[in-house]
Amino acid sequence: MKIDYVVKFKSDFHTGSGAGIPGVIDNGLKFDAEGIPEISGKTVKGLLRDAIMSLTHIHNDGRVDEIMKIIFGKEGEDETCFRFNTPTVDSNTRRRIRNNPRLPCRISSVNTRNAIDRGRLTAKKGALFSVEVAPSFFEYLGSITQIKEFHSSIKEAVLFYIIGGLRFITHLGGNRRRGSGLLRFEIKGLDDGVDKKKWEEIIQEGLPL
Repeated sequence: MKIDYVVKFKSDFHTGSGAGIPGVIDNGLKFDAEGIPEISGKTVKGLLRDAIMSLTHIHNDGRVDEIMKIIFGKEGEDETCFRFNTPTVDSNTRRRIRNNPRLPCRISSVNTRNAIDRGRLTAKKGALFSVEVAPSFFEYLGSITQIKEFHSSIKEAVLFYIIGGLRFITHLGGNRRRGSGLLRFEIKGLDDGVDKKKWEEIIQEGLPL
């Protein structure tokens, strides 16, 4: 089983590197070797896990724990039945960035914000911080690939939750209230004899299995 998808952003976004530039950027972007903002497979895995947990409140067929272990592995263990490949920007976009002198190798901008005091709903004093963000024109191609067999009787349920979970993801990172990181996952390919039209209809209409 393999599911190919495209990540399309509707706004600028931030994927944290865990580092910054003192006095300039508090939270920097994570870049790959070519200076392209990077989204890791681990990030997609985490987004999908959260989405499926939300989805199970809507559709729960009684096998959620088993499905979660198949997709993500047991808690505290790395072994799973699926590999989450690191999404990549298509070669045409990479070439356009490299060949356009007006576009720097590392495309980003910096947003400056104030932390909010949740109790008073006011800006905290002395809590100004900056976040490096990437523009929304980036599209990422990724895949989720089955690497280990599991019982065929649960295959449709697993596929339902993976596709449904991807469609349930709406944002990446924080600052969603400010409109940052809005996105959508589009399913581009399903193999192993899977009928893409059938599964699109199931997810859109919420049909039970």
